[in-house]
Amino acid sequence: MIPDFSEAAFSLKDTGTYSKPFRTMYGWHIVKLLNRKPPGSYEESTSYLESRINQSYLNSLSRKTFVARLKKEYKFKINKIAFNWFIENTDTLIIQGLKKYIPAEIPDGIISSFNNKALSNAEFAEYIEKRGTMIITRDPAIFIKTLLDALTSDQLITYENSVLEKKYPEFRYLMNEFHDGILLFDISNKKVWDRINHDSAGLHRYYEDNKYNYLSKKQIEAKVYTLKVVNGEKALASAYKKFAGRSDGDKYMNEKFNNKNDTVLVIKDGIWTTGDDPDIDRVEWVTGSSSFTRNGFPSIILIKKVKEPLPLKFEEVEEKMMTGYQEYLDNEWIRQLKEKYNVKIDSLVLEEVKRKLNNE
Repeated sequence: MIPDFSEAAFSLKDTGTYSKPFRTMYGWHIVKLLNRKPPGSYEESTSYLESRINQSYLNSLSRKTFVARLKKEYKFKINKIAFNWFIENTDTLIIQGLKKYIPAEIPDGIISSFNNKALSNAEFAEYIEKRGTMIITRDPAIFIKTLLDALTSDQLITYENSVLEKKYPEFRYLMNEFHDGILLFDISNKKVWDRINHDSAGLHRYYEDNKYNYLSKKQIEAKVYTLKVVNGEKALASAYKKFAGRSDGDKYMNEKFNNKNDTVLVIKDGIWTTGDDPDIDRVEWVTGSSSFTRNGFPSIILIKKVKEPLPLKFEEVEEKMMTGYQEYLDNEWIRQLKEKYNVKIDSLVLEEVKRKLNNE
């Protein structure tokens, strides 16, 4: 908070009272006290304050240590004459941002330099006029030193970042990998992934070309007679042969085997899909009747209709189609690249790499 502003705000004692008008670099102000929030208890504040102080201190210490190393490495120097000129010609108004340096009075030359990089006095003056209000002090020496430290630290770190790849080959290789990876991702996104989401015509063409790879399961419309009597094969076959040709044959079969207290004949009419019933799966799926054993009991199945597998509707396999279309686009892209670029593998180098990997 700006010092003048905080002084006015904290001088108010009673809720609802106003301060006298006062001026800062931003203009004139009047402050009204709306409420006071008492500080938290020691227990409530300790952990928060400790974490803030420790983190701030550690970050600051780490940065200072790093900058100090860079200053030594790059032979950082300060022009004492220029430095002292800024201290002598910086007053309270400049510190508060209410006044600027007179350009004609700023001496030529530089205030700092490192590794053939220089900060001119004019550039530093411009920096002060833009950033100076962030420093809370009335002492010109502290003000100038703090701002020069901040600016030159940023310059040193920026320069260090710009030469990392030259100083550290491993870092350069890593950056090249990142660059190539991002480039490959962008191209893949354009060639494959974006097309999947927007190329509906291509996706439907892919479905038409591949729909017979995504078929429904084979089905039968049938009626199953199961007699829950051990060794009842002959009785079931005889009754079925006798009544099956009649329109009300099921009624007579029920009357023959079932009574009010017991149901030993179960007749089920329905549709079965491959995999629904392992006993029915073992029957030959052709129209007509045949005997088989279901759940250990004699049974007869009358297959009325066989539905052969058909391509599933697009909506039923859209997710699989998108995955397949992605693989198709990937492979098509690779095929085009191979046609455009002749790839040669040095077998001797390949074998040497294999040998080294096996020895690790």
